[in-house]
Amino acid sequence: YIKVKPLDCHGAVICNHDNTNHEYSFKVPIKIFFTKTTCSLSNNEITLPPISLSDLLAGNAQVEYFPDALKFTCDGGLGMTTSIVNYHFSAVSATNGDYLANELTSADSAKNVGFKIFLNDNLIHVNSDEKRQLLGYNKEMTEASELKLGVQYYKYGNVQPGNVKSSVYIITSYQ
Repeated sequence: YIKVKPLDCHGAVICNHDNTNHEYSFKVPIKIFFTKTTCSLSNNEITLPPISLSDLLAGNAQVEYFPDALKFTCDGGLGMTTSIVNYHFSAVSATNGDYLANELTSADSAKNVGFKIFLNDNLIHVNSDEKRQLLGYNKEMTEASELKLGVQYYKYGNVQPGNVKSSVYIITSYQ
């Protein structure tokens, strides 16, 4: 309940009665809505520039960074996180967890060429459940959280030239 008591108007020119004992009560229902923090990625595809077979065989594949390619956008209602937001990487197909294998199998596909991925200059083990914190609990949410993701061509056997495609899941979890 909210109680409202008017100002005393006893003796005022515009008030013709004594209101000192007046009181008004209002029943105000308060509804609290909990909006859970949810996050999504802004982009789901990265394209590397081509590499020559001679550069790949010579070990000249460079890590290519995509500073604006992957951004987490989170929503939590009031601009504050309601839970801890973590993420981890999981390969769709990987040989040993250190690299992403080529998913293409057609005649024009590269053989034994895949990718390594890096986050903040550190190699990502793509089949690890190692969680990385994106946002802490009860923290102010920024417009978008960028991932400094790098990708590098990787040879893992007798190489044949062709097209290469690999996929990795970026899985978010909330505590």
